[in-house]
Amino acid sequence: MTSFYSFISLLKLQLRQFTAFRFDTFTKLAGYPLQLGMMVVLWGFLEELGTGFDTQAIIAYYAIIFVCQKQYPFVRLALEVQMKIFQGDIFRNYVQPIPLISELFAKYCVQAMFYLLIAMPLALFVVVGLSDVALSVSRVIGFFVLCIGAAILCFLLWYMIGLTAFFTTMNRGAVQLFSIVQDFAKGAIVPLSLLPDSWNSVLAMTPFPHMAHTAAAYLTQIEPTNFWDVMALQWLWIGIAYLGCVALWNKGVKRDNLSLV
Repeated sequence: MTSFYSFISLLKLQLRQFTAFRFDTFTKLAGYPLQLGMMVVLWGFLEELGTGFDTQAIIAYYAIIFVCQKQYPFVRLALEVQMKIFQGDIFRNYVQPIPLISELFAKYCVQAMFYLLIAMPLALFVVVGLSDVALSVSRVIGFFVLCIGAAILCFLLWYMIGLTAFFTTMNRGAVQLFSIVQDFAKGAIVPLSLLPDSWNSVLAMTPFPHMAHTAAAYLTQIEPTNFWDVMALQWLWIGIAYLGCVALWNKGVKRDNLSLV
């Protein structure tokens, strides 16, 4: 129970800090319509070329994907974890009963929820206004459930990338490489439904589609998606990612403690 109250206190602290930087919040929100607008122009051009794509469905898909992608500066999360490890700031977490993952997750919850409260209604408006997708209450609720799972999975995977600093050094190249790979593999560059079946078979064995694609595909119905199957796989990957974070943290802390002896 003490851990729960500590986490609530962290949420309040992060909320005060976040609202103090309004310009950063504004620029982050402004980036969403700009990025979506570029995709509207691109796929509109491809439609004029007679490619045969369902452009309206693809734009609706991107409207959701970009919300999932822009809800938090994930590259900054990984670099922040690396910096805390590299500079020794994590020793504070050894002493205080507040795990680093709880501290950063509280910050993530505040910033992501603030962004989603503004960007998600806009995305749903785009889906309804630009496509023929029929949205039922049950489908929208299911979509939000998948979005929550996707957000947790994104946080854990990026946090895990940051924890690798225990065993290497500050490695911005590895962070940028992971950013490029996950952008492609979660459907932020090209909708996964447009990729060859062999590619999708490989991606299905990774957590990446569950970081954004499956939630967007379920809502926009760009491909057949079973909610219960997707949710089960998503939470399986969340469990695996969490165990991976715990293992890396414990091994890294042990390595740090041995280096002090």
